[in-house]
Amino acid sequence: MIDVVWPQPKSLDHFMLMDIFAELDFSPVGSLEYNIVDTFDKANNDGVVVIANGVNMKVAKLNEKLSKYKWVLLIIVSDENNLFKVNKISHPNIKIWIQTPRVGKEYDHVRYFGVGYGFSSKYRSKYTQEYLLKPTDIFISGQNTHERRNVIFSELHKYKDEHSADNIELNMTQGFTQGMKPLDYYRNMAMTKISPCPSGIVSPDSFRLYESLEFGAIPIADDISPAHAYDSRGYWNKLFPDAPFPILLDDDIGTLIDQSKENYQQKANIIFSWWIKQKRNYVCNLVDDIRELSDNHTQTDSLKEKVTIIVPVSPWKSNPDTTILETTIKSIRYHFPVSEIIVTFDGVRAEQQDKFESYQEFIKRMLWKINVENNNILPLVFENHAHQSGMMREALKYVRTENVLYVEGDSPLCQKDINWNNITTLLGDDKAKIVRLYNKDEIPTEHEYLMYHKRDINIDGDKYISTSQWSQQPHMVKTDTYKYIMNEYFTDDSICFIEDKFYYFIVNEIENGEWDKWKMYIYIPEDREPRSYHLDGRAGEEKYDI
Repeated sequence: MIDVVWPQPKSLDHFMLMDIFAELDFSPVGSLEYNIVDTFDKANNDGVVVIANGVNMKVAKLNEKLSKYKWVLLIIVSDENNLFKVNKISHPNIKIWIQTPRVGKEYDHVRYFGVGYGFSSKYRSKYTQEYLLKPTDIFISGQNTHERRNVIFSELHKYKDEHSADNIELNMTQGFTQGMKPLDYYRNMAMTKISPCPSGIVSPDSFRLYESLEFGAIPIADDISPAHAYDSRGYWNKLFPDAPFPILLDDDIGTLIDQSKENYQQKANIIFSWWIKQKRNYVCNLVDDIRELSDNHTQTDSLKEKVTIIVPVSPWKSNPDTTILETTIKSIRYHFPVSEIIVTFDGVRAEQQDKFESYQEFIKRMLWKINVENNNILPLVFENHAHQSGMMREALKYVRTENVLYVEGDSPLCQKDINWNNITTLLGDDKAKIVRLYNKDEIPTEHEYLMYHKRDINIDGDKYISTSQWSQQPHMVKTDTYKYIMNEYFTDDSICFIEDKFYYFIVNEIENGEWDKWKMYIYIPEDREPRSYHLDGRAGEEKYDI
């Protein structure tokens, strides 16, 4: 249990941080439990997380409070005016997070995060139909109370007049929270495609940008503060070096709107998936920082801590319908209720451009479900065709477990018992390196020459048949083994099926006496019934060679 000293977790710019501690969207490997208290007197462990308001917290007093702890994670919030003297904090074992960091100021070994999305997480599940339709091209409702907002509102009105557009909603208010009721505001946010996000009073940051991200809109982030003494240009790159959303560096917001409209849905999908990944990063970084500070690397022996499931997806004939993928995810959740799932959405190959629009709509629908249902799924959306090999290389970067279960998007697991603990034990003890599930009730006669029965294993009535037959049907592999496969047998720029290339390597190597290198088995349960099946996303359409 980790003590968190948090005197006033009620401000709007604390809400996203509260969701991070609550693991609202992600529950990563190594999860911790937190005891939130309002004073240091109630934090009695060796280490502590401190949420400090940068406006009213004095450095000398804080240093005194922190000195009694062996480790500290200090999170500075609500300080867009840069009043808190971060570099005056002194502790031998500390990490620091800063909300709305200052451009032009260097911080040592610090993580950054923004003001967050306010109430959005409480409302996002209410507006599925509005999100799916998104009839509004541009929407903004906010105060017009400083120079920068005045410029942007003026440019937006000009853009609306020039385009004679009825589906642009511009609502100027007199002050903070003096506009629409929350239900109406978030409904409009869910309906919009593009969301201009003028700078705050000092920091370019704003709730609106994160609200836009939460509702799958493309935010246009303003990089220019109205505070003339503060050159804020570069703020968004400092906060998010890999940000895929457009950033306004001058007054010409119309050009960014036009660019955002081009191939809109794919851009929106890439931005939405990036944001979901960013929320995962926050939770993982919190866990990793605390474990490093406290030198605590112990984890539970649960399947969640042992297995990450990777699910590759490409265009299917049934798109934009999501039934196939939802069926596969549901089947995975039957066996792994809380393990992390990484879904990789491939780009569209040249031969399938006729499926581009329906596929983008399919991704759009799945991203909403993933973001709303809080189900520990990381979506990775690829702009260009990367195929199984390219997607796998990227997905492995995010795996935090020692094992990977690979389940193609149209190959669900059967809802029947599978002894996963025995399988992970075989992998952990290095008695096996690869364990395949089977979608048949017996080994076909024509495949028997690929079996090596003298090495078969029997455990609790289940058989593990030794084989040289590789297949992309569901299989569990040690993560390090899969990384070795991708590095050793595929180039960094390879774009191909994994099975079609690797199958020949593994057959040849095992037949040439390198059994111990692979130790591959087919899992045959005691009842001899299949443990996976195929929904055939291609539905009889052509399978391309690469």
